[in-house]
Amino acid sequence: MLETIAAQEEKKSRAQASAESAEEPRQLPDKPVYGTVMHASLMAHGPTNEMGVVYLFGALSARLGFVVMRIQPEFPDCEAMRQVGKNRWHWVRIEFEYESRNFLKHKHPVKGCDLIVCWIHNWPECPLEVVELSKIFSTHLATKSTGVSCEIAGTANRNLYHKGHEGTQRKAEENLTTDETNKRQTKQRPSSVRGKKYWGLS
Repeated sequence: MLETIAAQEEKKSRAQASAESAEEPRQLPDKPVYGTVMHASLMAHGPTNEMGVVYLFGALSARLGFVVMRIQPEFPDCEAMRQVGKNRWHWVRIEFEYESRNFLKHKHPVKGCDLIVCWIHNWPECPLEVVELSKIFSTHLATKSTGVSCEIAGTANRNLYHKGHEGTQRKAEENLTTDETNKRQTKQRPSSVRGKKYWGLS
């Protein structure tokens, strides 16, 4: 009788241990433990290096109107199709940098690339188009606090981009402000509206 009870208890203990291991990954004693994520987003913190920029662009690429075709270790970092209008796409070559000026430090040829994707744009005289992800996120966070969705529809996302010395951040901000004002004056459409793309980061 005692042997039977002991066998049952051992079986129950093994089942419980198996269930716990399946539900939660094992904690490593040499790793720091963090609390619950307070704000759901693509990243808990902004990128601090080029790899963070690569990850963030990959997560946002479809919403920004890109379809990634290839990522490679050599220059340029990425080949993608970019939507430039209704049923219209361009093949583009993309170089990822944490700061846009790093393009110069790495001595990349301008003719081998179509645009730079970075976290910080600090190269005002850049002859290439620059997609500054930090500006896109700061705009999103500002509009999120007022309950306004940051919508990207068709070629409207071009307003958030720099085009070398020809484009200015002020123009992008003016376009975005106008777009937000128009949204406040009209009823917000659901995210399923055809032809519209929403951040959906909340």
